[in-house]
Amino acid sequence: MKRALWLAILALACSGSGPLGIGDDDGEVNGNRASWHDIRLALLTFQDNWTDPDPDFPDTPDPGFRFATIEAEVTNGSDEAYINAVGIDFDLKTSTNEQWDPTFIGRDPALPSTTLAPGQAVRGWLTFEIPVGATVNRIVWHPTFDVSLEVRLP
Repeated sequence: MKRALWLAILALACSGSGPLGIGDDDGEVNGNRASWHDIRLALLTFQDNWTDPDPDFPDTPDPGFRFATIEAEVTNGSDEAYINAVGIDFDLKTSTNEQWDPTFIGRDPALPSTTLAPGQAVRGWLTFEIPVGATVNRIVWHPTFDVSLEVRLP
């Protein structure tokens, strides 16, 4: 009986009837903005080949790499909490379809990984370490594990 109940709960959770309708649509992209249900992403500023201005302890990319930074804002317009997890929610995509995860060092203030309450917004920088010579033009945003939205850089 416990196993049948567990399977029923799991099936309901994966059916798209859970919080924020997980899994029931792919969201919308409009230029440098995207939305998934009532969660909104705005890419505000892009700076390629960013250099850390800290004179004492500057973050520097590895040889053959450079930093690309993007100022982003995530807004929770829903009536449910939303987890913004920077390390897994964003990738920088190159013209050759390579994807790069954000670094844990870089431009401040960083976009924080946090739980957004209904109506709350968070804003900050994403920093990526990418190869010199790579052409970047999109962020891949994963507002949930089964949705990927390609958003054009500003």
